[in-house]
Amino acid sequence: MSDKRRTPESYDGSSKLTDFIDVKLNNDFSAKHGFNLSGKPSNNIRIHFSKDKNNNNVGRIVEVEWSQFGTSTTNLRNRKTVTDEKDLKLLRENPIIQEAILEKLKKIASTPEGKKALKESGLLQFATEETDMSEFPFKSEEGGTQNEKDPTPGQFSPKELIANYKDIFKNNLKYPIDMFVGDAETEGEKDSGSQDYIYFEQFTYKPPQEGRDLEADGSGRLKEASVRTAFNEGIGRNQSIKEAQGTCMLPIPNKLGISQGVNWGESKVNALEFAAFNAASNSVANVASNNPFSIFTEINNLRKQGGAVLDTVFQGAAKGQTNQATSASIANAVVAKALLSRLNINVDVDQFITRQTGAAINPNLELLFAGPQLRTFSFQFNFAPNGKKEASEVRKIQRWFREGMLATKTNISNTATLFLGSPNVFRICYKNNSRRIKGLNTFKICALTSCEIDFTPDGVYQSYEDGFDDGDGVSMPVRSQMALTFSELTPIFRNDYGSGGDEFNPSEDPTLKDVDVNISGDNKFTEDDLGF
Repeated sequence: MSDKRRTPESYDGSSKLTDFIDVKLNNDFSAKHGFNLSGKPSNNIRIHFSKDKNNNNVGRIVEVEWSQFGTSTTNLRNRKTVTDEKDLKLLRENPIIQEAILEKLKKIASTPEGKKALKESGLLQFATEETDMSEFPFKSEEGGTQNEKDPTPGQFSPKELIANYKDIFKNNLKYPIDMFVGDAETEGEKDSGSQDYIYFEQFTYKPPQEGRDLEADGSGRLKEASVRTAFNEGIGRNQSIKEAQGTCMLPIPNKLGISQGVNWGESKVNALEFAAFNAASNSVANVASNNPFSIFTEINNLRKQGGAVLDTVFQGAAKGQTNQATSASIANAVVAKALLSRLNINVDVDQFITRQTGAAINPNLELLFAGPQLRTFSFQFNFAPNGKKEASEVRKIQRWFREGMLATKTNISNTATLFLGSPNVFRICYKNNSRRIKGLNTFKICALTSCEIDFTPDGVYQSYEDGFDDGDGVSMPVRSQMALTFSELTPIFRNDYGSGGDEFNPSEDPTLKDVDVNISGDNKFTEDDLGF
């Protein structure tokens, strides 16, 4: 791609690419700072603004001039470009000039076209007075108005970088372009032939708890009913997808598999810990039985009850000598450890009991369920385009994945941004003639976490000429490999198969609604279906 500026175009459709305003300063200002033109004091400033929307310059100052007015403000007998940085700084800080520029920006923003153009040039926040005019970029150079008309080599707009890809997030991409995928969308054609393929759909991401904050009353205090619902029912969530961002069909990779798991972990609890936990748990349950807010307000009271809890446990401990393995030995050791910890002396209770009694505390070791796991999937695709059209499709496909997985800067102001928007997410399904393949697993909504492209899979760089006209690739690698790694946003549960009990309704689960098109109708799960 050549480094060149795009052809300028006025945002309002006129043939003029610049506009100007005339500002008259007071005599004291000019005299104080020694501003003069041809030996005479000059109070008149002409500020030229760009109207070029194609290069995101609308509203930007391109040239500032001192001028001597004739009988009309449009007839200039003499003028001089202001380029000195000190002079420009004084002019930028002048309140009369700031007010005049603000009025000009507001006039531009008064039309939908002008408002959009100012936003793209990064100056809309000045027109809306969100940013102080003292921060407005105030630059001037000799012949600045002429530069707007003559594109300068070596400059380009960021928009030019994506000019040839503006439709990839609307199109249905496919490789090979002649891959036969049937015509199931046409009535009566569902039995037509098709090869197996993997179908990707891209969507903008919707946060899981967006709009699901706990309700509050007029004073800002959370409503008791809202808190109780959260305690009793857990955290609700939304669907994860919003606007569609195009689709892509690729041949099913040669290396294909599935792996899933759950977390189980060792758990240890001795008799004293078990008794103490139950005693404390009962105390908390009694306090919070009527009002969930009381859990937080009664924390100090529960701390005071700690001694009573331990008394209850210790009273039930069997009496015995220190060299005998009894429940009292455990209680004594725990208290001793607590006292020593205040002196920053850490001891192993189990070790000292064994040293004293020759017995070990029964840890009641057991393997317990610790939670689900998120699944990860990897695919590798090979590309060897057969012509210019297919090469273009390959480039678009690789761009579609690589750009879709990236975060987005939001609220950009003066090149700074406070937040980043989430990347897009993907819906994936193995299909044949638009029907889900039931002998292969399907997926919940996934995030693309890695995209790697190897342009030399054979260990040597090879390319062919792809044309030099606009839109051509110049050169195209003969072969390339793309490796994608996806992770599901939510775990898989037994309920997702419809076999988790009569009380569960899959149609009410937002994570299943996201993929409803792949698991309902002709694609619904059956007993001989691999499912998720």
